[in-house]
Amino acid sequence: MISDSLCPNVFEAEILPGYRTDHCMITVRISATTNPRGPGFWKLNTHFLTENEYIELIKKTIGDVSKEYKGHHEVDKILLWDVIKMEIRAATIKYAKAKKARSRQKECNLEKEISALEKEIDQKNLSEADKNPFTQN
Repeated sequence: MISDSLCPNVFEAEILPGYRTDHCMITVRISATTNPRGPGFWKLNTHFLTENEYIELIKKTIGDVSKEYKGHHEVDKILLWDVIKMEIRAATIKYAKAKKARSRQKECNLEKEISALEKEIDQKNLSEADKNPFTQN
């Protein structure tokens, strides 16, 4: 009654008598555990390529790595390219985390400002209602 792909995940099945029907009730318990997932592959957020701050960071990173390994004859071009990619990845992750933290902080500040403005509006509405003799209480 179930697909072959679900059979390994079934850990309990029971057939119970049906109430007011000519069919039996079937209960099936399926294990929902999955394989643990890792962080997966890192992918560059290409939107960063439109930001001057990020572009300058990457140029600086490439320059720093090139200077660091200049004159090292044991480092071939392929290894240097892999090191540059690794450093770009690390700089990008750091940049993304900092940008997200700034965004969260800005959002938090805006929420506080909105809350303060709402309280101010509520207080003004209450004081105007107290001043107006035609309002019903």
